[in-house]
Amino acid sequence: MEQPMRLIKGKSNIDNSIKVNFAATLIQTSFGIGFIPFASGTFASLFAVLFGLIPGFLDSRIISISLFFYITLYSLTIKKFLAKYGKDPAEVVSDEIAGQWFAMLLPVMFTDISGVNLYLFLSVSFLLFRFFDITKITPAKIFDNMNNGFGVLMDDMVAGAYAGIGFILIHKLFIFIK
Repeated sequence: MEQPMRLIKGKSNIDNSIKVNFAATLIQTSFGIGFIPFASGTFASLFAVLFGLIPGFLDSRIISISLFFYITLYSLTIKKFLAKYGKDPAEVVSDEIAGQWFAMLLPVMFTDISGVNLYLFLSVSFLLFRFFDITKITPAKIFDNMNNGFGVLMDDMVAGAYAGIGFILIHKLFIFIK
């Protein structure tokens, strides 16, 4: 039986006997964003988009390096965090940061966005990512059902890939129409 789509994750039942260090909490909650009581994933995606306003961040090398380090930190800290907070907890929003950055990386790598308004690029990237992250179109749904750290990250990376490809297609369509 297929589970219904979750627009807002419920907060986790916390196992207070498991201690998670401060650095891991900062990474997994993206500086506490995961503790926002509603739409924490949306707020985390918005936080990730704001990096696009930093001069130079939308260079494919900078996003790639940032994404690599962020995923590395995620991988080093997720296991204990999941033990404390449960499977795919709402508090873990580091996966949204990685997925949103991937959604921004693909257009930067595979199409010329130099003529695109920065705010339009960031807004469309955000909206596409949130749509694909919430709808969990296969294979994202398969990863989401894994209930482990790899699945938690990969469903957002797939959503980021869909969003990035979606932006590229929209961009190409508008160039074609011109």
